[in-house]
Amino acid sequence: MKIRFFFWLLLLPVMSYCQYYVGREQAYPISEFYSSLNFKGAIGADGSTYMYYGSSNLKKVTIMGTPYPGFGTNGVIDNVIPITNNSNSISVNDQNIYLSSNDKIAKYDLGGLPDLSFGVNGVVTFPQNVYSISVNPDSSLFFRTNGQIRKLLSNGQIDNSFVINTGQQFIVSDNNIYVFNYYPNNNPSGPSYGYMITKYDFNGMQDTQYGNVGSLDVSNFTFALDHVNGNLYLQPSTGIIKKYTSAGVLDNAFGIGGTIQGDFPPGGSKVITDSNNNILFFGGGQAYGYNATVIFRLKSNGEPDNTFNNGSYKYTSADAVIRVVRLIDDNTFVCLDSRRYSLNSTTDRVNKYIRTLNPSELALNVKNVDNMSVDNIQLYPNPTSDFINIQVSKNEKINKVNIFTVAGDFIFSSNKSKIDIEHLTTGSYIIEVITNNTTYKSRFIKK
Repeated sequence: MKIRFFFWLLLLPVMSYCQYYVGREQAYPISEFYSSLNFKGAIGADGSTYMYYGSSNLKKVTIMGTPYPGFGTNGVIDNVIPITNNSNSISVNDQNIYLSSNDKIAKYDLGGLPDLSFGVNGVVTFPQNVYSISVNPDSSLFFRTNGQIRKLLSNGQIDNSFVINTGQQFIVSDNNIYVFNYYPNNNPSGPSYGYMITKYDFNGMQDTQYGNVGSLDVSNFTFALDHVNGNLYLQPSTGIIKKYTSAGVLDNAFGIGGTIQGDFPPGGSKVITDSNNNILFFGGGQAYGYNATVIFRLKSNGEPDNTFNNGSYKYTSADAVIRVVRLIDDNTFVCLDSRRYSLNSTTDRVNKYIRTLNPSELALNVKNVDNMSVDNIQLYPNPTSDFINIQVSKNEKINKVNIFTVAGDFIFSSNKSKIDIEHLTTGSYIIEVITNNTTYKSRFIKK
């Protein structure tokens, strides 16, 4: 017993020293598409990403971001159904790729070959436009068209027994369909629009027990639905998150009566539960001259998980807003994001974020690291030869400081506001300051 206890004690310093870092994977080659290309993307369960863009192009890359072997020419097929009127969409499962454009839906295998048993030569044509599609594991397909949600069988035939006569947006989750209908909100102190949520099974039958007699009325825009279990998360105001179960009722095991409060970054519009029942939020924000990336993790009871990223429960950067995400494992996140470069220049991108013990695997995206406002952080003297001082606002506390090369290689960490950099070679460096509120990145010069 004493020997076991002794070895357990020896392990304690190692266990406490392990620290995970979250960020964009440096080795991942970003695929980038300007908005004029009408880009739509989907991510497979294995991390492969499919990109539908241009006039009739379909591109596939591996989980490493490289062209998928054997898929078209260098990972691109240039003769799928043509994109018209910017109405294209894409959905994939582990068997097929579905593309829709204007009034057509086409079906391909994972190698990009048309399924000739689907419709006419792999294409189904409708009398009205198709606005969004979602494929199921059995290769049946739900799609939205002109005020209805319909179901297409795996052979391309419409299931006439299925119709939902409503829906401005729908999400398929936990073997159910959640339908979102927006409406004007006349409350002058709240958002100008609210939404009514209803729930249906795969036969098109409404769940009359969902929420309040079959519907959940929420007068707030910011919501995130977990596609696996149907849990719904709302951010009715800054620093507040509410959780509703798949039955449409507040989850009393989450915070206090289904509500938690904290300094949560805004814009967490995508949510996924990992294998340990931790809740991961992804998103951010975007405006002229502004981009924000947000990833944060809560425990199942709503408590912030400060083991997630270097002593913090969140990761933020000024890179791009995450629109779509797939968890490959608890530490690997393949994403589709959007970055705004100027008033008229926006790009859609395929990206990858990881949680790692090795900070040198992470890209700092140095081109976006600018000196912060003096109201938030000050570095002085800069340039400097021996010490650099860090000053943050009065309501902030420095938790950790990381120093990187401009190539993104980690050098060392500290928790002090005065950093000894005398041993560094002459040149430019990146400093990352993690406070109790946020994370700052800036440059300094060692002379």
